[in-house]
Amino acid sequence: MNSNFVVASDIGGTHITSAVVDINTWQILEDTISRCHVNSRSDAKSIFFSWCSSISKAIESCNSAVSKVG
Repeated sequence: MNSNFVVASDIGGTHITSAVVDINTWQILEDTISRCHVNSRSDAKSIFFSWCSSISKAIESCNSAVSKVG
């Protein structure tokens, strides 16, 4: 699959924010922004679950195919 849309994430100590970006224009698709709380003192499985949740929500909010994760 080759698409102009990628999902990008900013991971901090207490949150992850993900959004789909159009790499032709480098514009963030505002309707795809997803922010989830991350408990940094939790186990790895819980942290990855939070990351997965944010990334999945961003992708699901996009009306086009998303080809990559960054």
